[in-house]
Order: sequence, then structure tokens, then C-alpha cells
Amino acid sequence: MGVHLIPRLHWRAPAITGYADTVPASERTGIVVHHTVYPEGASQEDVEALLRDIDQYHRKLESGGIGYNLVVDYAGRVYEARGIDVMGAHTARVNRHNYGVAYMGDTRIRVTSDAVEAIRRVVDLLQGHSAKSLAVAGHNQFGDTLCPGTHLDTLVRSGEFKRPFPSN
Repeated sequence: MGVHLIPRLHWRAPAITGYADTVPASERTGIVVHHTVYPEGASQEDVEALLRDIDQYHRKLESGGIGYNLVVDYAGRVYEARGIDVMGAHTARVNRHNYGVAYMGDTRIRVTSDAVEAIRRVVDLLQGHSAKSLAVAGHNQFGDTLCPGTHLDTLVRSGEFKRPFPSN
């Protein structure tokens, strides 16, 4: 099963205004997993409104818009944030070579099984796009942060998202 990306246009995202350089897939070496610490939302409409809120917050941080490349919600839907080919603004010093994938929610509380499965599919998608295996790490492996939260951190460190390339 592949990934259906919900495009930026669908969730009414404004244009990215900074850190918008494209990065060749051949330069990507990994995926950094995050959680937003925002509510999960109760519907797709809620999630899309939350994405717009995150976008505005990240603009205030002068990152030109939402910093993650992709966002996964509680139902396993995958949203185009900055997009796959655009440099992220999610993890200091490693944005150019790493995709940023975030769970919409606070994984200190929980992460849904649908979201975990969607993250697996996203890893497959990004490895296919990059034509190689990619390292998967939590945000906390690059700095002093509690992100990606308890539940996702446990899954990342256990190798849950390490996917064979090419994946079957």
C-alpha cells in the first residue's frame, strides 16, 4: 500500500517564504521523526486547521512556513507540509540532508497504530524517492529536546521504522 499525499493546496497552506531551496533526492541521507505537541484533532478538518496554526507559528520563528516535509495524523493520513523536494526547517544543522516527518499530536500521550503504519509507508516512499536506504532518527538524537515524545521515541530507537530498501 502506497502513500496518498494530501497536497498543500487541499489544506489551504500559504506559500513557503523561506528555506524553500529544493534538495536533490540523492543528497538525502535520513529521516528525522517529530511530534507536533499540538492536539491530534478530531477530524480531517481539525487537522488541517491545526496545520495552518503550525504554519503560522513556524513563520513567527522565521522559518518561512511549516518546517516538516510531511505530517501524519491520527487516522494515518499524510499531508504535504513543505513537500518532499524542499529543504525542511525542522532540525537545526541537518535539514538539508534529512526529511522531517511529524506526527500531529503529542506522543508523550499516545501515537495511533494508523499513524505508525503511515510512518512506515512514508519511510518506504522517501527511500524510494531517494533510491536508497535512509537512517531514521528521533529529533532528540540531534539536540536537547523531548521530541518525538515517549511513544515515537521508543519505536524509533527499537528500529520499528527501519525499512529494507528496496522495500517489498
